[in-house]
Amino acid sequence: LGGAAPLEMPSSSPFNPKGYFEPVLVVTGNDMCLAVQDRSWSDCRPADAMDTGTTSAWVQAFAEKLEQAFGPMPLKIVKDPRLSLTVPLWHKAALQIGHLPGYVILLREPTQSATSIMRRDGFSDEAAVALWLRKTRRTRKFSVWPGSPMGFSRSTPKAIAWW
Repeated sequence: LGGAAPLEMPSSSPFNPKGYFEPVLVVTGNDMCLAVQDRSWSDCRPADAMDTGTTSAWVQAFAEKLEQAFGPMPLKIVKDPRLSLTVPLWHKAALQIGHLPGYVILLREPTQSATSIMRRDGFSDEAAVALWLRKTRRTRKFSVWPGSPMGFSRSTPKAIAWW
């Protein structure tokens, strides 16, 4: 598709030796947005509990982060599990800078995701599977926008390279 990878991505870690593909500026933006609302990536409260009183400020900040993270590339690829909590803000930010967002939800085997969460974060297997399910459902719910394409793909290195 010719999508642009972010200019800066986190390096690998013992938990992910192949590296991460999340744009650093998107991750830090999501973390800041969640932190001011006393939330984190593992928050399971309903997404509609997000405070919308500062929406315009977050949309503006996220629009700037998208431009900084990718430069002038016309097709930007953004991957971050925190988007299941913040995608309405990023959607508006993309529109603000002239991009029509499309969504590809990468599906990973639930037990692989749960095992990763258990190993990295010390969650029980039940909590890790519940978190995966909630985030997958929330991502699906908030990735349906009129006029925006949406699809599913298996989360594999081949699928990511295809972009």
